[in-house]
Amino acid sequence: MSLSRPIASSSAIALRSHRAARAFTLVELLVVIAIISLIASLVMISISSIQASARTTVCLANQRQIALANTTYSTDNNGFIVSPRTQRGGTQNPCAGIDPTPLRIPAWVETPFNTVTETETNLQDGVLWPYLGSAKVYLSPLDPTNRVRSYSINEFVGVGWFSCVHASDWFDFPDLTHPETPEAFRDTRFSTLRMTQIPQPSRTLFSITEEDPSGTWNKFGWVIRVAPPVGVAGEWIDPPALWNGGRINFSYVDGSVEAPNLIYSQLKELMQPDESLPPLQNQIEPGSRPAHRFMSRIMLPGVIPDSLN
Repeated sequence: MSLSRPIASSSAIALRSHRAARAFTLVELLVVIAIISLIASLVMISISSIQASARTTVCLANQRQIALANTTYSTDNNGFIVSPRTQRGGTQNPCAGIDPTPLRIPAWVETPFNTVTETETNLQDGVLWPYLGSAKVYLSPLDPTNRVRSYSINEFVGVGWFSCVHASDWFDFPDLTHPETPEAFRDTRFSTLRMTQIPQPSRTLFSITEEDPSGTWNKFGWVIRVAPPVGVAGEWIDPPALWNGGRINFSYVDGSVEAPNLIYSQLKELMQPDESLPPLQNQIEPGSRPAHRFMSRIMLPGVIPDSLN
């Protein structure tokens, strides 16, 4: 008896042929994998961008709260606003022995001058804590350091007439002793102790993200040198934090916020901490200094003439 193999039907042969035609080749599989990888990369980039945008939004929201807390504080204190200083007085205060009442300084954060590391207790001791009530408001989610505070207040607000009762006028406009200071401004004084003494609150810088090169905490207020002679240089006494790319996050006195794209590549490189330089080494912005001119115009508009920026 002989065995014979059954002859496949034409329909079975057609089915096998159809399945073979549907199979992926190696090249097709690689193309599919590449497309999936590309899509995954785009999704990750999108997620990263969304997260960065969210952190920026929280940072600006914090600064809006700080500015509005200052407004409420002013309402509760006969129009006086907070001081950009970070200590009220005491033996370590440069004003001790000069001003008879150094403890009257309404420091928005109370951190003794000789403090090495600022803590949440220092935030709570400041005059704005009752209006903010949370340490999270003092810290930007963009801040890569382990500090408890990311923000500083404009040194040109909350200051007196060369009085140590409030913030010092060390970097006031104008430089009264410089020979190139215009005669019309030689005897200029300004006071921004009260809210009503700020001519343009919607255009006046209030808070800003600051990165302290010394790696400790941001003493005093935030300031750049806005004084004749202007020349072609722009002197950054306190560089802004560069956590948001080319943007600088800040608030105005009226509570509005902004994050303009100001930092160009050359300036960003210049502002990087240089361990070979002293901690308080000022940086000079070269050329047309667009960033320095922009920030100069919002330090105290209505008092500092645009022509001197």
